[in-house]
Amino acid sequence: ADIYDHYAGAILTGGADFGAGDDAMTIFGLETGIFGGSGALFDGGADWDVLSFGSYAYGDLTGLDFDGSIFDLSFGSAGSLFQISVTGWENFSFTDGDYDVAYMTAAATPSAVPVPAGLVLLASALGGFGVLRKRRSA
Repeated sequence: ADIYDHYAGAILTGGADFGAGDDAMTIFGLETGIFGGSGALFDGGADWDVLSFGSYAYGDLTGLDFDGSIFDLSFGSAGSLFQISVTGWENFSFTDGDYDVAYMTAAATPSAVPVPAGLVLLASALGGFGVLRKRRSA
C-alpha cells in the first residue's frame, strides 16, 4: 500500500517497484524528459493500483504503446516531450477522467485492416489494367 506524489520541479532517478497492496502514484505539474531516466520502469505490482496525471488530460497523450505488459506513454512533442514506462497499474487517472487498463490496452492496439476490402481494391485494379490493355490492342 504505497503512495508516491511527484511535484513539479522534483527529480526522480530510476524506476520503482511498488509491490503488493493498493498503490497510488500521482504526477503533479508538467514534466519533460523521460520520467525516472532512461530505462526507468514503474511497476504497480499486485492488487489495485492507480497512476494519476494531475496536469494531463487523456487527450494530451501523443503516444501510447503497449507491448503486452508495459505501457509507454508520451505527452507533448519535441522539446516538451514527457515519457513514462509503467506496468502493473490497473487504473489511469487524467484531468478529464479515469480509464481502466482494459480501455488503455484497447486504445494501444491498432485495429486490423479488413482483408475483403483489400481484395475488392485488387480486383478493381486488375480489371482496370485489363481494360487499358484491351484499348491499346484495339
